[in-house]
Amino acid sequence: MSTDIDTSTTTSSGRHPVSIGHLVMGLVFACFLVLWAVVQFTDISSHDLRFLWPVPWIAGGAVGMVALAVRDRRRLRDGRWDPRA
Repeated sequence: MSTDIDTSTTTSSGRHPVSIGHLVMGLVFACFLVLWAVVQFTDISSHDLRFLWPVPWIAGGAVGMVALAVRDRRRLRDGRWDPRA
């Protein structure tokens, strides 16, 4: 039984890939949670906040676009760019 670790397949950066879909949907969920808490724990009705309901989707879309741009820029810099991916 060998306890040697094959370092040829591991990365040395210490970072792991982030799923952009999970990031965006987590942000949207958190935004909806905040809006729900505002409606439940204040005297503001949901009718008064109807203009805020699209905000989680807009924020999630913006974060997703920024995350994609950062990922693609990092891949281009590292020489891992594949236009078919």
